[in-house]
Amino acid sequence: MPQYELIWRNKFLTADCQTLGDMADRLAQSAEVLRTMDRTGKVRLEGGAEDDYARLVTDDEAVAIYYDFEEIEDDGHDEDEDGDEADDDETWRAAR
Repeated sequence: MPQYELIWRNKFLTADCQTLGDMADRLAQSAEVLRTMDRTGKVRLEGGAEDDYARLVTDDEAVAIYYDFEEIEDDGHDEDEDGDEADDDETWRAAR
């Protein structure tokens, strides 16, 4: 099943604001987007939000499209039904 990610960054949310009111509005808007994502029950935070970056992940394509997530590229490792890496044919043949 494909997974999608969005890297959320807080650092520049208020960079172009001119007043405290502008800053408060921008932060409130961003908080509402995050609350809405959270209410879907289909977006999760992976790895915390250290260094001002938060990795948001979903496997729901509709949510990914709506919030402009990007598909996570396959790392080339196959997994079996239990989530364990499955041996590919080349590895199996080389071991014989």
